[in-house]
Amino acid sequence: MLFACGCCGADAFKKALAELRSDTSDVKYIVAAHPDVNPNALDLVVSGSGDADEMLTHFDSSQVMYGMLRETEKVEISTTTKFIFIKQVSACRAVDPDFYGVYTDQKF
Repeated sequence: MLFACGCCGADAFKKALAELRSDTSDVKYIVAAHPDVNPNALDLVVSGSGDADEMLTHFDSSQVMYGMLRETEKVEISTTTKFIFIKQVSACRAVDPDFYGVYTDQKF
């Protein structure tokens, strides 16, 4: 079951993140990406109530994407909540060396 989809802007992303962190919400994951390949902006792609496998179906291998998954586990009498952060870096993406920097093993 999906709760939001598309490039929704910062407000939708913040709302989805708050729902993910809420103990009363059905949201179990969110997926975000950089709109128009802008590294200074982040938009919500989708949020949903499924498992990790469902969340991963929304990742696009041609771009950098982020996911956060909420998992709860019952340990004796306590219920623990864990948040799992996933960052996908595309192997096909061209990197602007002036913006990101370049690592080299050249000795100076």
